Amino acid sequence: MNAEVLNATKTMNKKGVRRIDAAIMQSLPVPVILLNRERQVIDFNGAAEPLLSETPRDHDLALSLRHPRLLDGVDKVLDGAPLSDGEFVIAAPVAQTFQFTVTALKEKKHTGFARALIMLNDITSIRATEQMHADFVANVSHELRSPLSTLIGFIETLRGVGWNDDEARKRFLAIMDTEAHRMKRLIDDLLSLSKVEVREHVPPRGAVDLGNLIDEIAVSFILRAKKRNMELSIQPCENLPRISGDHDELSEVFTNLFDNALKYGEEGHPVTVTLKKVDRVPFHRSEGVSVVIANQGDAIPAEQIPRLTERFYRVDKGRSRDLGGTGLGLAIVKHIVSRHRGRLSIRSKPDHGTSVTVTLPCSLDDPAV
Repeated sequence: MNAEVLNATKTMNKKGVRRIDAAIMQSLPVPVILLNRERQVIDFNGAAEPLLSETPRDHDLALSLRHPRLLDGVDKVLDGAPLSDGEFVIAAPVAQTFQFTVTALKEKKHTGFARALIMLNDITSIRATEQMHADFVANVSHELRSPLSTLIGFIETLRGVGWNDDEARKRFLAIMDTEAHRMKRLIDDLLSLSKVEVREHVPPRGAVDLGNLIDEIAVSFILRAKKRNMELSIQPCENLPRISGDHDELSEVFTNLFDNALKYGEEGHPVTVTLKKVDRVPFHRSEGVSVVIANQGDAIPAEQIPRLTERFYRVDKGRSRDLGGTGLGLAIVKHIVSRHRGRLSIRSKPDHGTSVTVTLPCSLDDPAV
């Protein structure tokens, strides 16, 4: 790829700026940036545009990409090194890992001439897959140890003194069934989380009617709410714009949040779901839609709220396991919302319960936006 770009480099124009044939440069799938000897951006292709500031031309690269490893690599090439490479991470709006190669171009006296060519390769998926494999092994070995030990213990008992005890056998089999289903939920959630993390840096391209989606999910929770004498109250908003999203992933988000609200809400008190349009999504340029899911129950200590989206973190471990929780639900929610370039916030106060707010940007294809 690097040779292809260098071969495409042509002679200087009248202003003395080294140019790359526009058609070839724009067709390259990876970000390409040209710098002069003052480290100023003099040209770039479309793939590089999202990574640069709004007015990158004739400005120092550091105004757009403030990453020490990349800037050090560029400086080495501008100081005479033929090549420099490495990796750097962009943290926002979602973490992305790039591999960079900085190549020196033939030196010219005029400062307007291109002196360095930067090529970037997004390796986020590769690094995420590597981390996913490491985390999966560590998490599975830790979380499955307890239910597996329980199953092994009961099997040994049934093979021995419990074999002819009908009452004990029924009780043990019921516990074994519970533990087996707990392991299945855990594995399902781990696989779901891993799948989302791998493609988190790639935003979805579909459009979703969030009002209809919430109504569909609410129907599936009505019977559960009635069993706990809880009302599921949906407060819709008219003329909501569609949001950019993946229908199945967003369904998983709100299924998890509905489940938590009913599971940890106080029996006999309502769970409210409020939809509304917002003028601007935080750290996003478009309008959006927010969904607030609130219940009444024991408040979550303030110091624990930032940790709720960590893998396997539970405020009350015993209660969570008794209610069938895997400790992965909010982690899945966080990563799906992040992939949708949205925002997740959690608030909890004594005597007021807990509310979870998901804010998602509108679809650019929606004529109402």
